[in-house]
Amino acid sequence: MYYQLFFINNIYFLFIKNILLDMTINNPIFIFALITVIWFIPGILVRRINELKQIKKTQKRQAEAIKKLYPNSKDSSNYLNKKSIELLTLMLHINIFF
Repeated sequence: MYYQLFFINNIYFLFIKNILLDMTINNPIFIFALITVIWFIPGILVRRINELKQIKKTQKRQAEAIKKLYPNSKDSSNYLNKKSIELLTLMLHINIFF
C-alpha cells in the first residue's frame, strides 16, 4: 500500500516537472526574456553607480570653486556662527511663546 502511494506521488511529481520544464526552459520566449533581463540588469546598476559618482564629483568640484571665490577667515566664520546660533535660539523662543 505504501509503495503504491509512493509510486502515485512519483508519477505526479514527474508530470508536474514536465509541465514546468515545458513552460520555462523549453519555452523560447521565456528564455529570451530571461537572457535579456540577465544581460541588462548589471548594465543598469553600473550606470546608476557611475551617475552617482559623477554627481558627487561635480558637487565637490563646485563646492571647491565656490570656496575659492569666497574665502572665509576663521574670525569672521566664528562670528557668523555665533550670530546664526543666537538668531536661531531667538526664533525658537519666539515660536514657543506664540
